[in-house]
Amino acid sequence: ADLEESLGSTPNLLQRLHAEESTAQTQELLHNLLVAKSRDPLGPILQELQRIAVQTEPLLVDSDGIVINGNRRLAAMRALLDIDHGTYPFVTS
Repeated sequence: ADLEESLGSTPNLLQRLHAEESTAQTQELLHNLLVAKSRDPLGPILQELQRIAVQTEPLLVDSDGIVINGNRRLAAMRALLDIDHGTYPFVTS
């Protein structure tokens, strides 16, 4: 719904984004929307992750590597990593 709202009334843009979901431009658009959502004052995910400097909740990812749950947390940590690699290290397990 947020994606549709941000796209406005541009005809067929949502369908085009689905068709081009792997492109860098589409991924950047989605990332920016998710970072904005992570700053929501009702659930300030970005601020909390900035404060504790670590993401402790696991992401739910399907067998194809698609994030099912945790998109905002992932986007927030990526944004923080872009700001400061030392404070927000990228770690996988």
